[in-house]
Amino acid sequence: MLKEIYEQPLAIKNTLMGRLDSKLNLNLPNIKFPKEETLIVQKIKNAYITHDYDSIIEEYDNVLNYCDFICNYYEDIILILIECLFNRRMFDQIILLVEELKKKEHESCEWYYYAFASLIANEDLYYIKSMIAKSSLLNDNAIKYYINDEGADYASIIGLHYELLNTVGPCLLLINFINEIFVETLNKEISKDYLMMRFFDLLNLLYEYGVEENILDIFKNTIEKIYEIQIM
Repeated sequence: MLKEIYEQPLAIKNTLMGRLDSKLNLNLPNIKFPKEETLIVQKIKNAYITHDYDSIIEEYDNVLNYCDFICNYYEDIILILIECLFNRRMFDQIILLVEELKKKEHESCEWYYYAFASLIANEDLYYIKSMIAKSSLLNDNAIKYYINDEGADYASIIGLHYELLNTVGPCLLLINFINEIFVETLNKEISKDYLMMRFFDLLNLLYEYGVEENILDIFKNTIEKIYEIQIM
């Protein structure tokens, strides 16, 4: 049993890297990149450098149209777009984007984090359950190992290697948080105020565990954007 536990972080890494490797053509010098798609990518990168987030959001439809190319060779562009949308509180667009990417077999824990946070903002936790059930990534055994349907087990997630904690960690923490809410409420109506209170409980718990500042910043920003408040 101990052997299985210690092997789990490696299993997650192999799962994620395997998905990435399957997308990459290692003979990149022989690839002729499409001009239009490359220009879109470059425009987003330039806008990101200059903090011109509105220009990034304007490329939403283009990213959706050329998502196969972008996901295969410039996957970071998707996260940049999603973060910009989230900071503008464009929650419905994030959910749609992640759903459309999933239909084309493109999935990422980082994207799911913002999709689930957007659904929390929309007070639609049951939709989150549906997305999780339909996700091949989140139903991989290496990922499911860290998801507790009966509540939350944050300690094992926080104990992940730094690289994994920063990529899959926020999503796994949020999924366990949602499962914990469902167990606590037992099919009762879940109010916005109750969710906000429990979100702060989660943030305080992460502080107590001594989680890295960048993870705390992700959750603080999430709370601020969902509830339109500022955390000092």
